[in-house]
Amino acid sequence: MTRLAYFWMALTCLAAAKDSLQAPLPDLVGARSLAMASASVADPSGAPAHFHNPASLALLRDVRLFGQTNVSGRDRVEVDPKGIAYGWRRAGAAWGNRIAEDEGGIADYTYLSAAAAVIPAVAVGVTGKFWRSHPSGHFQVLGSSPTYDVALLASVGRPWTLGARASQVERGEAPRAFTVGAQYAARAHSASVQIGRVPGRSSRLDLGAELRLGSRIAARAGMRGATPTAGAGLNVAGVLLDVAWTRYAGAHIAVIGVEASLAP
Repeated sequence: MTRLAYFWMALTCLAAAKDSLQAPLPDLVGARSLAMASASVADPSGAPAHFHNPASLALLRDVRLFGQTNVSGRDRVEVDPKGIAYGWRRAGAAWGNRIAEDEGGIADYTYLSAAAAVIPAVAVGVTGKFWRSHPSGHFQVLGSSPTYDVALLASVGRPWTLGARASQVERGEAPRAFTVGAQYAARAHSASVQIGRVPGRSSRLDLGAELRLGSRIAARAGMRGATPTAGAGLNVAGVLLDVAWTRYAGAHIAVIGVEASLAP
């Protein structure tokens, strides 16, 4: 952990990346993820995980719904993603909608994701992201200007997982946004680290950690670049209630997320 801290301090000069809500990237998606600094490319947990790494769907074994909203700072940014994810055996699929509005305008993307395990320890996934225009005179089932993500998730021996995602930012171009990371997940705690690069912006290092207090309560914290994050989670009869806090565009952002399994 000491070496990891030194590594983070050495890279904080790369952490001044501009916020990227207007790009087709999963910024501020998932209350649990946000509380852990969005360091989720190697974290396969939960329904919102496919926004960060679609290969995570290969590890799902049920049907899950999730929704999220921020309850403070909405004068600066509104972030309201939602979706449904389904996993069966070694494959999975998901639909998601990532809508956010800030001073740059409205970013609204429909996500369609699928994944499969090619071998027991390695899964691959792909996401199609369809931009929905505003204002629009008709209902947009998908949208237009599709872009895509391709991703990999690999278990390299307990308790380590590695993840990587390449994202197409502009239609017709090769993927130019890249994220790689690792997760250490023990029984009562986990830690994640990832580095992401977005065209035209500085690279950003994210560090997140979670401490599980029994089977119902979790405490989380992280550094999203140079911005701190924190949060907590509560499991109530299988329904996951998550809260997160961070700063965005100078405002305090408090996020609430709910995730529920439809399995009997």
